[in-house]
Amino acid sequence: MTILAEVAQAALELSPAEQRSLARLLLEHAAADADYSPGAEAAWELEIGRRIEAVKSGTARHRSAEQVFERLDARFPT
Repeated sequence: MTILAEVAQAALELSPAEQRSLARLLLEHAAADADYSPGAEAAWELEIGRRIEAVKSGTARHRSAEQVFERLDARFPT
């Protein structure tokens, strides 16, 4: 098993709150040199909340992975 697989497995054993904290820590570290405006961050927080509520309420639309990749391939041809 690779180190990444071991870390991923350990992360999946964390509580949901700990997983969110870890995700935020990793994202902040990865984007430490990025320049994000407070307005953009606030907008993303609202969007994330909206999407979570849509999933919880059952109103979120879903697509198969195949559909998603087909759309990406069409949008970003190689």
